[in-house]
Amino acid sequence: MDLKKPSVLILDDETVICEGLARFFSDDYTIYKACSGTDAVNIAKSNDLDVILCDIKMPGMDGNDMIREIRSFNK
Repeated sequence: MDLKKPSVLILDDETVICEGLARFFSDDYTIYKACSGTDAVNIAKSNDLDVILCDIKMPGMDGNDMIREIRSFNK
C-alpha cells in the first residue's frame, strides 16, 4: 500500500533556515517552502497542507498575519 506523505509548509525569511529545515524533513514529508508570508498564503491556497512551520518575526506579512489570512479562507 502506497501512503501519501504528510505535507509541511516551511516559512522563513532566512533562506538558510528554510533550506536546512526542508532537508531535515524531506525524507518523511512533502515539503513546500516560502520566504514570505504572501508566498506562504499562495502555497496554502493551492495545496492541502498538514503542518505549517513558520517564523513569526518577518518583514512585511509576519507569521501571525499569515496564519490569520490562511484561517480566513480555510474554514
